[in-house]
Amino acid sequence: MVARLSKYFFNIKQNIQYKLKIYNINSESNILKSTWASSSLVYDDSWTALKWVASHDNGDGPEEWLNSHADFSKVFFSGDRAGANISHHMAMRHGQDKLVV
Repeated sequence: MVARLSKYFFNIKQNIQYKLKIYNINSESNILKSTWASSSLVYDDSWTALKWVASHDNGDGPEEWLNSHADFSKVFFSGDRAGANISHHMAMRHGQDKLVV
C-alpha cells in the first residue's frame, strides 16, 4: 500500500512499477487524518483492503485482472509518512494473524 502524498513520489512509483512490471494497490482510508494518530480504525480499514487483495490469491477474486496477472508469491508493503506506519502494522499483523481468504 503506497500513499500518493506527492506528485514526485507518485511519478517515481509509476516509473518503478512500469520497469519492474509490478502492480500497485492503493488503499485510502475514509478516516480523517486528524484521527489517525489516536485511532486503530485506520489499521482495520487497511487490513480489510489487504484481505480483499489476498482474496485473489487462488485466482477467484472479484477483479479478473488481479486473478489473471498478479503474482502473490511476491508481495511488498510500502508507504511514506503515515503510510509507512500503516504498512509496517499490516506486515506485522500478517505475521501474527495470517490472511485467511
